[in-house]
This record gives sequence, C-alpha cells and structure tokens, in this order.
Amino acid sequence: MGKVSKTKSSKKSAGGSGNKTVIWAVEDIVDGPKYETIGTKRQKLYKVRWGETYELASNIPPGLIDLYEKREKKQIKILGPLVTSESSTSEGSLSPKERIPLHQTKFAIEIGDKVKCLSYSEVRNTYKEELLQYFEERAKIDEE
Repeated sequence: MGKVSKTKSSKKSAGGSGNKTVIWAVEDIVDGPKYETIGTKRQKLYKVRWGETYELASNIPPGLIDLYEKREKKQIKILGPLVTSESSTSEGSLSPKERIPLHQTKFAIEIGDKVKCLSYSEVRNTYKEELLQYFEERAKIDEE
C-alpha cells in the first residue's frame, strides 16, 4: 500500500456557526487529473483510493455488505476461465498455440451455492483477492 496522507478540510456544520474539521485519509491517486465545471468554477479532480475507515452500515449498499460477508465465510471461489465454442477448435479444446486475450475471457465464480459467469474486468474489479489467490494457486515457480 502507498503512503497515507491526511488532508484537512473545513466544513460548516449544518446547525451551527462553527467550523468542523474533517480529516480525509487518501492512500493513493489512481487516475487523473480530470477537469469539471462545478458551479461556475473549473475544478481539477483526481480519482483516489481511500484509507480504511469504519462506515455506518446504512451508508453502504446492501449488496456490498452481502458480498463482504460471503467473502469472510470463504463462500466465494473462482472456478476458472470459460472457453466458448467460438474460441475453441472443432474438437472442443484450444490448440496449444491458440490464446484468448484475457480481457475477452469470462470466468466462472462460485458464490455460496450459485455459479456466475462474469467478464475478466468484472472479476478483477469485484473479486481482486480471490482472483489473486486463483492465479497464485496456479503459478509455477522453478526452483533450482
């Protein structure tokens, strides 16, 4: 993980005249800059990765909480890439020299007692830890 920098921001509280200092924990800049007009001013924006904080359950989408709880119970497993008939030979298997680009590959994911078919980008964005575990289990390291 990157270095965590804390940024202070002054906000007026809704019911009072005093300023409330809010500290944002930004871990890393992911993308940017992007320019947008906010009100009448042109603003420079960066996409950031936030530091870990506790958040009220009511502020989190229920599907995300469900996904987290299944992850904690180890109910999510990447079964592997799917090979479609369009990308396979007439015998139903790929030739040793034939390769499918990863971004065009779909993966089977077991979530609880259901199996979903998702694109690689969906798997990479939603199931990062499980995808890393899947590839680590299949990595071959030559020890000499």
